[in-house]
Amino acid sequence: GGALGGDPVVEEAVGPDRKQMARAQTRNAVVLSSGFMFVFLGFSVCQNTATTQDRQVGSTALGIVYIVFTLANLVSASVVIRVGVKSSLLIASVFYGLFCLAYVWFCPVVIYPAAGLVGFSAALLWTGQGGVITRCACEYEKLMNLPRNSTIGFYQGLFFSVYQAS
Repeated sequence: GGALGGDPVVEEAVGPDRKQMARAQTRNAVVLSSGFMFVFLGFSVCQNTATTQDRQVGSTALGIVYIVFTLANLVSASVVIRVGVKSSLLIASVFYGLFCLAYVWFCPVVIYPAAGLVGFSAALLWTGQGGVITRCACEYEKLMNLPRNSTIGFYQGLFFSVYQAS
């Protein structure tokens, strides 16, 4: 049993092709989770470096990140819809990498704008994440003939289990 299959009656009813397509949704969630884990593994190092190298510059940069992140969430859904989920996730991930590169120069003129871009990117990244995980769960439910919203908790748990490994 369980929410993700194993029930022979359900497996027989959906057939092998649908089962494979359903497994692909779980793979998609694991791939997304792994991507987040690696992005935030690097970002965590940058956050720690920021406040260790120069407490004032680092704290200001992180303040910019989280203030812009908070404000950008007001428009992030519209941007993700317009640009597309995959493009939003890709662009946001690139900006996270550029933010980490900004610490090579450790100059406020470079770091502060990069912090603003990361704040905006964070809103896109987390909005896109919610959309992808929800889509994976919903597709899985349709393919496996499960009740609506019966696997979203599993998919969110799967995401955060892998993501938190960073």
